[in-house]
Amino acid sequence: MVSSVKGALSTKSVDAEKIVGTWLYVKPVVISASGNMLSDLATGSIARKVENQLNKYLERVHASADNIYFKILKNGTYSYAFVGEKFSGHGHFDTPPGDPGAWWHFRQ
Repeated sequence: MVSSVKGALSTKSVDAEKIVGTWLYVKPVVISASGNMLSDLATGSIARKVENQLNKYLERVHASADNIYFKILKNGTYSYAFVGEKFSGHGHFDTPPGDPGAWWHFRQ
């Protein structure tokens, strides 16, 4: 899953086709986006500490792979569940010029 997310969202050109599908929560992951291998290695131990801390908080709210998912369809509809609460609506994908991020805008 981590490699799927990293591959889909860490490229220079992200488009809606790369995020269409069902995304399942597995565990918290912190990924460096620096592109600098030495920097990535240095932040690795920090990232693991942050991941462990995030996991403690997520366990408190009973977050698990069994109760968190996010589904995006080609027509822009989406649905997601977070620890027993389910939501759905319509949204759109956007990558603003000069912004390395990819954004999914939600409307319920």
